Amino acid sequence: MDARYLHALEQALLGFLWQGAVVALAVAGILSLTPQRAARTRYATACLGMVAMAVLPVVTFLTALAEASRAVTFGAFESLTQSSMLTVVTTETAFLADPHWTEVLRPWLLPAWCCGVLLLSARTVAAWIITHRMARQETQAPSAPWREALTRALRHVRLSRPVRLLASARVDVPMVIGLWRPLILVPAGAITGLSAAQLEAILAHELGHIRRHDYVVNLLQSFVETLLFYHPAVWW
Repeated sequence: MDARYLHALEQALLGFLWQGAVVALAVAGILSLTPQRAARTRYATACLGMVAMAVLPVVTFLTALAEASRAVTFGAFESLTQSSMLTVVTTETAFLADPHWTEVLRPWLLPAWCCGVLLLSARTVAAWIITHRMARQETQAPSAPWREALTRALRHVRLSRPVRLLASARVDVPMVIGLWRPLILVPAGAITGLSAAQLEAILAHELGHIRRHDYVVNLLQSFVETLLFYHPAVWW
């Protein structure tokens, strides 16, 4: 890979150490001023913070890449590849000084990051496979009370897009799977002791996840956690 891209990636990963902390502090400050009952505002704030965490490293990467490209234009590519950083050491005294902590980390930064990304990617893929197997295995058409409750819940939340409903022997609580063709899985034996109003309330809650596009948010969350796993603010 071109040394400019490796350098830009290093800059993005290191720069996110302080960028992620700033975003987390900003989100925490806003949440502390937002009342608990304003659930939508708090949710939107957290989502915007996560989006900011995803965007900032990309901006840093592109900025560092543009700077490296300009350095090549002015004939500085040789010094860039030798030092693997924008700061060029020019005096003998600097070589004798103690190395900066980023220089100590630099040889291990990208290999460690790649290992972490591969492990978390494998975890995400495994979870995706397991989830979609649940949508195909040990499922059956729901009973009439569930179907009737879904019709009422769709009308109540004013959701016009088609939503599938299946009863599953592999789930203990209702869950939503899928983005383009959302599927609600309900426990096969959950109808026992529940009234029609309770069934409708359960499905209305799941339809709320669909209308709010929580599945997309979960995908974005998994993506950010996989690439920026090393920062505690991402997991918070």
